[in-house]
Amino acid sequence: FGDKEGLFREVLRRKLEERAAWLASAPADPAESLPYWFRIALRDPEWVRLLEWEALQWREQRVIDEEHRRQNAAQAIKRLRRRQAEGQLSSEYDPGQLLLSMMAITAYPLAFPQLARLVTGLSVSDPEFQSRREVFLRQFAAAFQTPRHARSSPPDKSGSL
Repeated sequence: FGDKEGLFREVLRRKLEERAAWLASAPADPAESLPYWFRIALRDPEWVRLLEWEALQWREQRVIDEEHRRQNAAQAIKRLRRRQAEGQLSSEYDPGQLLLSMMAITAYPLAFPQLARLVTGLSVSDPEFQSRREVFLRQFAAAFQTPRHARSSPPDKSGSL
């Protein structure tokens, strides 16, 4: 790898490949995809640490495999736009901001476990915290679903987001 940065880049590339496979199998319904993303992050705390390290190291500079990662984000935004056009998600939300918020709400407690513990009184590793978080994420997802979809349509299992 040459040096620490080379090792970091290779580990991150491998994690990116792994995450792409997991996200491809994510439920489309946000009420299910948010808890799914949270569970994935729980199983892979190194992923959150790698992203934190990357943010500290490169801040707003170009990141590892940026073009590929940008394309993945564009595909996720496209899926959100499609779901908005189909009336499954509210069109009042900017899809890019919605995607960023969905990523943030699922990863934040794992990125800052000390704040999660201070606010909730529970450790992120506590099954009670995890259960409560999943319930909250399902409830929160209803905020950006259209009322008709939230009431009458079965969850779409056709892909992530």
